[in-house]
Amino acid sequence: MPLVMSVPESSLPECFGNLEKVFPLGNDGLRQTPDLCMACGHKTPCLRKALVAGGAARIRFERIEQEEGGGGFFRRWSARKHYFRTLEKEKKHK
Repeated sequence: MPLVMSVPESSLPECFGNLEKVFPLGNDGLRQTPDLCMACGHKTPCLRKALVAGGAARIRFERIEQEEGGGGFFRRWSARKHYFRTLEKEKKHK
């Protein structure tokens, strides 16, 4: 039974580490932490787990997709290619 900050995994909320529940996309297309999560005592390790479990690369990829203009086509293309490969590697490791 793994421990998260000395808390047994069985006592963690069901949503623990689930990126789409603890850091979902808002109506404006940006990710936001829900108010319920902000009041939770597990929020910091929960968000860390969500980001470590593939969320960080996914969020970076989304940000590249949202960028407009600045930096040029080739920089955005290269960044998208890099993050796509990172996402593919993470899928293979799961």
